[in-house]
Amino acid sequence: MDQPKRRTRPGVGFVLLVFALVAGLALGATAALPVGHSAGVRAPAVSAHAAPLARTVPAAPSPVVATAAILSTFATYTILPAPLSFMATVTNSSIEPGFAGVWLNITDFTTSKLCVSNDLSSAVYPVTATLVNASNPAVGTISTAYWSLDLTSDMVVNTTACPNFALDPAIMSVAVSFTDPTNGTGGAASTVQTSFIFMPVTSQLNIVTTASAPSTFTFSATYSAQYVGRVALSVYNPTTHLVTFTASLAHGSTNWTQTIPGAYPYTLSVYTAFGVFNSTGVINVIPPGSTFYNSTTWVNSTLISGLSSSAAGTLLLIVGLLIGMIVAMVVGRMVWGGPRAVPPAQPWAQKPAAANTCNVCGQSFATPEELAAHSKSEHGMQ
Repeated sequence: MDQPKRRTRPGVGFVLLVFALVAGLALGATAALPVGHSAGVRAPAVSAHAAPLARTVPAAPSPVVATAAILSTFATYTILPAPLSFMATVTNSSIEPGFAGVWLNITDFTTSKLCVSNDLSSAVYPVTATLVNASNPAVGTISTAYWSLDLTSDMVVNTTACPNFALDPAIMSVAVSFTDPTNGTGGAASTVQTSFIFMPVTSQLNIVTTASAPSTFTFSATYSAQYVGRVALSVYNPTTHLVTFTASLAHGSTNWTQTIPGAYPYTLSVYTAFGVFNSTGVINVIPPGSTFYNSTTWVNSTLISGLSSSAAGTLLLIVGLLIGMIVAMVVGRMVWGGPRAVPPAQPWAQKPAAANTCNVCGQSFATPEELAAHSKSEHGMQ
């Protein structure tokens, strides 16, 4: 009896082969589409590189920025003492003692040499920093401080380091420095140029006259000042109050002859680059008078023999009185003896002025050049 044929089931290998063919066809169809598209559906683009892992980076320190400004106004010449006001502003730092410094420096403008450096850091006071932009704290903080003081000659003048400081302009500088533990240090400076006047202006007229020439006065001036141009003397008539005599006393002395008695006011003017300073007084011209010479002779015996000292003195006194009366009568007759005959008036004739004569003080010179030099130095005439 024939046995029926046995049907065998496909093998596992065949099933895997079919699955591989289907998967290959699917991958081939997908590869045929453009990148970023799949079966008509738009897909996001894929980066060619994978994104790195995120990490935290510490923020960089903000730089400390400072500014300084001198608020006081200084002219070409500054008379000491004088007020000084200045300010400083700093960002990304607070203003605190020990972390802030302030200096006032004086430099000779002509020689560019530092004359004085004043450390004013002890005047620093704490200032709390505030936000520059409240809506954006990352911008940083800001602090502002103000200072005021009086400039004195001790803070400005150092003639040892700068011997010509009284004649040279100066540069005044205010420098500031601020330190923040995190952000570092920043500084700034503000400068002005001026000429400091630290020497008070003084002047005195010196008057000398002699017994042999009581009507001739010799004038000279003693003065102290900076930036002096000239020193001029003006003497005024006591009646008309007009100038009757002028002279330049900056570099020497001069003479003035006056025989009319009176109290003559004068003004001694010191001309400087920063103003004119006057001193006044009176020159007393006294009328000419007699000069007496007193002498005493002493002996231990009388001139008249046989008389005591008292008797001899009395006799001499009587004789002297009689002689004095006789002399007085003779002189009186000569003085009050009647008017003398007046000679007739003579026609007036003008005497020509001598050549090279100064029309101010009347001095004569040998050449016109000497006259011109005298007019310029003594009377300030060009």
